[in-house]
Amino acid sequence: MTVNNTDANVQQSKITPGQYRIIAGFLIFIILAGCALFTFGVFFIIEASASGNWPSVQGEVEGVYVRHTRGSSRTSQGSYHYEVTYSYLVNDIIYTNDRYSLGSGSTASSRYSTEDEARSDAREAYPSGSEITVYYDPADPFSSVLDPGLNWGTFVPLLMGLVFIPTGIVFLVVVRRSYKNQGLTASFED
Repeated sequence: MTVNNTDANVQQSKITPGQYRIIAGFLIFIILAGCALFTFGVFFIIEASASGNWPSVQGEVEGVYVRHTRGSSRTSQGSYHYEVTYSYLVNDIIYTNDRYSLGSGSTASSRYSTEDEARSDAREAYPSGSEITVYYDPADPFSSVLDPGLNWGTFVPLLMGLVFIPTGIVFLVVVRRSYKNQGLTASFED
């Protein structure tokens, strides 16, 4: 019985200089995006941490809005959450904002499966016209939150940067070695 080895007949595809430039350029972009996310993440964590020491004033709930977030697949119906719009007075100037926290943005609730459930909880937690405590940045009173300090969302940009940077570097090294092993020079001047 004779076994025909078809793997020996298959030629390995080679990376052309143009393909190498495109792949390397994309990976460099991933590394730079990772550096930007990392840098933003560090400053975001510093600001969120500082918000725990911001002064507070009494504000007023202007409105609560239920938002629908689409699901990630055709079969998923998505979810609902609510956002709070509020006003507050600092140095005789009225400010209006909807930022709930640094890290979750304007989303003031967890996810709900029905709109009615989200609306009911929103009305209970933040009745329109009710007083709430607003924390504001003394250097920029327009920057305010209802929930100061760090939360899981505060760390997302930093963590994404910590994934993008090494991933881009590893793949760039692998592609460069593969290209060099073909006997070609890894140069952008080809």
